Amino acid sequence: MINLLPKSERVHIKKEYKLRVLVLVLKSFLILEVLTAGLFFPSYYIITQRVKGSSDELEAKKKLIPPENAAAASQITEIKGEIVLLKPGAEATPETLPSALLTQVLATKPDGIGISSFAYAVTPTLSVQLTGISATREDLLQYQRDLKNNPHVTDAKYGESFITKKSDIPFTLTITAH
Repeated sequence: MINLLPKSERVHIKKEYKLRVLVLVLKSFLILEVLTAGLFFPSYYIITQRVKGSSDELEAKKKLIPPENAAAASQITEIKGEIVLLKPGAEATPETLPSALLTQVLATKPDGIGISSFAYAVTPTLSVQLTGISATREDLLQYQRDLKNNPHVTDAKYGESFITKKSDIPFTLTITAH
């Protein structure tokens, strides 16, 4: 197509076109910013109201707290003393606590043994009783040997005769630790 416009007019039309495109882009950004502000304003308003409500609630709860007095301080001291009594004594080392002993017992358990219950009692010594089912007699004997090799275990005894069965053997094992 042949352009019959003079060169100065063509340049003027291109400048005007670029100016219109620039104005259109700027207006689009302005509209986008106004929409963003308009959409975020309700969220901002709700959040400020909730923060204000929470701070008012906190102030109301602070008023309910009595000022510190000697009676409260003495009760706190008494409670701290009772907490000390509940902690394990010097005779209980971390290795002989029931949770540590159970971790060691489960770590030495062969794959053919399934444990279904666990009970413990703390007397002068720690006694743990395990109940479960073993796939074979050999697994039970190996488990007993492994437990007796543990330095924290003093004895490991089975409660009933398991020698008569060959597979799926129910057992009760009593472990004594020092």
